[in-house]
Amino acid sequence: MTPLKSLTLYREQFNENYRGDAQSVRDNCGVMDANQALMVIKYMNKGVHLFDFMGPTLDPLTGRWDVPHFYATDGTYVWDGVLLRWIEQHYIRLPSEFIEHIRGQTGDWVEKAKANEIELAASLKSAELIVFSEVHKKQI
Repeated sequence: MTPLKSLTLYREQFNENYRGDAQSVRDNCGVMDANQALMVIKYMNKGVHLFDFMGPTLDPLTGRWDVPHFYATDGTYVWDGVLLRWIEQHYIRLPSEFIEHIRGQTGDWVEKAKANEIELAASLKSAELIVFSEVHKKQI
């Protein structure tokens, strides 16, 4: 099985294990257009939940404890509730390789991920971290 790619893109997602070269989400808000964000949100909402937690988690951007706490996957990428919230509310920048991956998916990816759910959950700890370390220049 190919290792998962964890969309842990921004420094605010690292908590005490801060990755020094990661960009701040604050510098990457308002980048995606609304149509692309809607496509991504619909896709990510179909993801197979590997872990769901009983209580909400902290939104590091707002400081509120109101984000559904989960980890979901499509069998290739894994994301958490915080990332999905930031896409929904702030249209944050995502890796172009992930956007292209979404566009290239066929209708059976959910079934494939569900069939491998236990293996995917077990591989979460060794997932490759996808981190934005380059500076994003907003278009004016």
